[in-house]
Amino acid sequence: MKTQSAALAATILLLAACDGAPENTVAPAPKAITVANPFHDTLIKLDELQRGAALRRAIREARETCDRVETSAFQQDYGNLKMWVATCQRTAYALFVAPTGDVQVRQCADLASLKLPECTLSEAAPAKL
Repeated sequence: MKTQSAALAATILLLAACDGAPENTVAPAPKAITVANPFHDTLIKLDELQRGAALRRAIREARETCDRVETSAFQQDYGNLKMWVATCQRTAYALFVAPTGDVQVRQCADLASLKLPECTLSEAAPAKL
């Protein structure tokens, strides 16, 4: 009898230790953390002319060619970066804005080979400049 009581007590203790949860339970995925990006927030608030000038400057600082930004639009979040698309006379660019204010500029034509999100140049989305 004592052996059965001890075995039963051990089983109860084991079940209590694992809260009765099956061993193969998957932990819930961690929640995504949203990083503040004041530079993106400023771009959103600018009027079309000012935003075009700011994006043009970033494009030119990346040693790309752009005389005038014709259209621009925020496209999506990419990690902790904000992806903007700007079109100039002959070339479309993706601009990835970091929370620090750093901007990476890539030609939209190059994004697939870099395994980055492709530019979506929808007529409805861009703000005309």
